[in-house]
Amino acid sequence: MNTNLSNKDMRFAVLAVDVVCLKIIKGKLCVLLKKTADDSPFIGMWALVGGMVRVKETVEDAAERLLANKVDIHNATVRQLHVFSGIDRDPRGRTVSVAFLSVKFENGEDENEELETKWVEVTKVGKLGYDHNEILDVARKQLRQYILDSVHDTFYIQSLAPKEFTLSELQTIYETAIAESVDKRNFRRQFLTADLLEATGEKKSDGKMRPAKLYIFKKK
Repeated sequence: MNTNLSNKDMRFAVLAVDVVCLKIIKGKLCVLLKKTADDSPFIGMWALVGGMVRVKETVEDAAERLLANKVDIHNATVRQLHVFSGIDRDPRGRTVSVAFLSVKFENGEDENEELETKWVEVTKVGKLGYDHNEILDVARKQLRQYILDSVHDTFYIQSLAPKEFTLSELQTIYETAIAESVDKRNFRRQFLTADLLEATGEKKSDGKMRPAKLYIFKKK
């Protein structure tokens, strides 16, 4: 190996993080978008929450910092999604991004004009800055797989669901996340026989149907 590299050869990629925040709003799966900064090559466009990793922080620390500082989201749980390393993904220079998926966080406002953020239904997202459409597409596919595997890992469906819910409400959340309808009887059998749910002893009525049992997840 030739170790006599010139300064011109000693160039390295910059490390960044991008976070896909997803939640269900009024029965629709939505993603949090932020207007790009004035110094962005995609100025005026919408994009995912992201930024550069500082020298003395992990990528997880960077994701949590950017969520807190840029969009006022705190106590977020982020899980690594994928690494995006397209050569020309950032016109300013060689940048590799570690993308994260977050569906569990605290955020008091659905939209914030001051922070220039908005929640958009994932099927109605237009052209985003950078390669963020690709990142969002991977996140949606991964979330679908996580939800389909809910009997083995309930983290994602628990994060999308309220604390208490009827089986019909849980099925609606499930179908919204995977963008597909499922058989009612098979769905209920899947969750009840897996011993994932516990009846609260209370019932909920919407005024149209007979009251339905309320459930909670047994484990976090």
